[in-house]
Amino acid sequence: MASPDPTAPADSDLPASVRPVLFCGSVLMLDLLRTYSKALALDAESIWILLYVTQQSMQPFLLDPDQARAWSAAPVVADEVRGWVSRRAVAEGTGLPRETVRRKMAVLCRDGLLVEDEFGRIRVRSDGWEAEYLKDFADQISTAVDRYERRMAMIGDFISHA
Repeated sequence: MASPDPTAPADSDLPASVRPVLFCGSVLMLDLLRTYSKALALDAESIWILLYVTQQSMQPFLLDPDQARAWSAAPVVADEVRGWVSRRAVAEGTGLPRETVRRKMAVLCRDGLLVEDEFGRIRVRSDGWEAEYLKDFADQISTAVDRYERRMAMIGDFISHA
């Protein structure tokens, strides 16, 4: 076992898990942002908006166990079970300025990543996604989460054996 660092403070009010969680969380966020940025060629604010809208679009059917089972492998999820969100809700949910949300969402709609209905509500598009693309994208996200979990376990071992 390695000897403790003599320059480290002997006592602390900070739980030992706080810094490792913050470190690993930042690494995970960077991994995910790189993955989304590379796959979709978007800036960070657009990714944030797209993620929020995607979550709102998918939440109604993925958080309902029966709907999740029914739609999990479908090539396209029916519009009737998908959610919508307003620009105002996106601004409030992300903390981004309304004007930024409006401008970025206009581009995301123009580029076909988001769709708008006749009432001005927005959601992620449901069709036109290639299955192989989505599977590869999901694998990249899963790999980033796995790296996060391994780092957390490794750092947890360091701390518990110190």
